[in-house]
Amino acid sequence: MVFLFVGFALMLLMRWQLAWPTAALPSALAAMVGENNAPGGYMLPEFYNQLVAMHGTIMIFLAVCAAILCDGSRGLGTLAQD
Repeated sequence: MVFLFVGFALMLLMRWQLAWPTAALPSALAAMVGENNAPGGYMLPEFYNQLVAMHGTIMIFLAVCAAILCDGSRGLGTLAQD
């Protein structure tokens, strides 16, 4: 469940950049991503590419695959019997 929230937070950063490409990030977000990734609050293109890659990896391998394998209350053992 934690990885769903991490993936969601990365998605929000990506959507912010797409919605307002010429606007600086809010000061709280700019401080969280760091001066190297968003100098002056403006997201670098390289950092945006990193967000996309991290979001995809987290959502597919750590959230979706875990949800499919665990399937809530049934667990991995009963998945093979279906």
